[in-house]
Order: sequence, then structure tokens, then C-alpha cells
Amino acid sequence: MNIKQKWKISAVNLTLLICSVVISLVLVEFLIGPALLGFTIGLPRSIALLGFAAMPNTKVDDVLVNSQGFTGQILELPERKVSAARILTLGGSAFFNRRMTYRLIDAFSKVAPIKVKVTGGALRAHSSRSSMIKYDSYFGNYHFDYVLIYHGINDLWMNYVSPENYCEDYSHRGPWYRRNIFLNNSITARYI
Repeated sequence: MNIKQKWKISAVNLTLLICSVVISLVLVEFLIGPALLGFTIGLPRSIALLGFAAMPNTKVDDVLVNSQGFTGQILELPERKVSAARILTLGGSAFFNRRMTYRLIDAFSKVAPIKVKVTGGALRAHSSRSSMIKYDSYFGNYHFDYVLIYHGINDLWMNYVSPENYCEDYSHRGPWYRRNIFLNNSITARYI
């Protein structure tokens, strides 16, 4: 066997290997991935890709986290009803620890002449950047009437890093801040 034939066989083997890896990754991503998400963290794929949600159906201190990994009322995408107002809360611990989403639900249930649905996207240690990511990638599809945003010191904490290590997207603080088309759409890539 000469060098040209060996090269041809090596190229075919390399191509088969690459194809096998790609097919395996696609199978893991779309067939096994959703099942693993259901068993491990219990979040739908779209929310798990955000990386900025809590463990569903748990309590953080005494604050109930709903099945979507946030607080307050569950989001739905039905046709908009004119008789119900939708409010979204975003922020970090300054909003979350004060149980503002549930306080708003209680207050509106007592005084509002129409039904008000309040969903809370505020969670501890979240920054204005994570609120933007949550809104742009997920909450923006729900057409809220009002969005209440309240952040405390987390953005200052995110900026407390040496200038040479600082990244404008806060990816210096964690991999979930890093965004690109591959990471935004692949559970496998996100968790690896």
C-alpha cells in the first residue's frame, strides 16, 4: 500500500469519525437531552438554555419557586385577554428577598378592578445583564403590560474585577453570561 492509498483511507476514517461524533451529539441534544432535563432539573428546554432560573417547585427560604423556575404566576401564551393585566418583575436579591412578586399579587388581588397576573423573574445574584438575557430570550415573548426592574448591588459586584479580566457581557463572572448562537441553542454545549 502506497502513501496515497494510506492517506485516502485516513481521510475516509476521519470523515466517518467526524460524522459519527456529529450524529451522536445531535442524538444527545434532541433525543436524550430533553429527557435528562426533565429528570435532573425539571425545566423546559427554553428556560434551561437561559441558565438564569431556579430549581422548579422548590422553596428558597420561604419563597415558592414555580414550575417554570421563577416566582409568581405561571406564564401562558394564550390570546391576550383585555380583562387581565400582565406584570413582570426582574431583579436580583433586592427584589427577590423582599418577596415583591408575591406582595404585588396580594396587593393587586385586594384593590385591582381587573385580574392582574404577576410573574417574577427576579432571583438572587442576578444582575441587570441577566435580566436583559431573560427578557430578550424568554420573557419578551409574553407581551407584558408592565415590567418592573429593581437591582441592587449585584452590578457593582459584577464590575469589581481587574480591567484586564473585565468583559462587558459579564462573562468573566460565569459561563451563563456568555451568549452566541451555539450556546443559546445547545443544552449539551451549555452543560459541557
